[in-house]
Amino acid sequence: MGIHLREILESDFFIESKVLAGKKGLGRIVQGVSSQDAPTGGQWARGKELILSTGYFFKDNIEYFKEIIIEANKNDSAGIGIKVGRYLDEIPEEIIELCNSLDFPLIDLPKNAAWIEIANAINEIALDIHIEKLNNFIQIYGNKDRDRKVKEIIESLSLDIEKPVEVYDFCKNKIYSSSNRNIKNVPLDDYNYIWNPDSKHEK
Repeated sequence: MGIHLREILESDFFIESKVLAGKKGLGRIVQGVSSQDAPTGGQWARGKELILSTGYFFKDNIEYFKEIIIEANKNDSAGIGIKVGRYLDEIPEEIIELCNSLDFPLIDLPKNAAWIEIANAINEIALDIHIEKLNNFIQIYGNKDRDRKVKEIIESLSLDIEKPVEVYDFCKNKIYSSSNRNIKNVPLDDYNYIWNPDSKHEK
C-alpha cells in the first residue's frame, strides 16, 4: 500500500515545496523514503520510494544525476526531492527535460526540514488517510449508502495494492467487486469452494 505523491505535496508540511519537472508523474505511489547522498549509482532503488538528496554528488556531475534518475525511474521510484540552493544552486535544463520526458517528479523540498521530519510527515499523511478509510468502513453498517461505501472502499484498496478486490457478504448474499461497476448478486453457493476448500483447514 502507499499514497500518491500528489497527496503528499498537497499537505501543509510540503506547502513550500515546488514541482520542478515531471508533473505528469504525481500519481506515482509512495511507500517510503530513501536518501541518495553517496556515489553508489541508482541500482539501489527498490521502487515506490521518494528519494531525498542534498544534491551534493550532482553539483559537478550532471551525468551521474541523469544516471540516478534513469535507474530510479526504471525501478519505479516515486520521484526525487532536492533542497535546491544548498549544494546545487539550480537544476540543469538537461535534468528538467529528462524528468519531463520520463514523467519522473523532481521536487524542490522545504529548506529547513530535516530528512527525519520529511519521513515522519509522509508517515503521518499516510496514517491519516488510512484512518479515514477505516472510519468510513466502520460507519458502513446501518448506513443507507452501505453498498456505495463498500464499493468505494474496495476500489480504493484495489488502487492501493494494485490488484482486484472482492468482498463476499454472507449476510446480504452479495459479492462486491472492484473490477465491475455493478454489484454482483449471485448465489454464494457458487463460491462454496472458497470457504470450504478441499485441503485441510480451520474456520
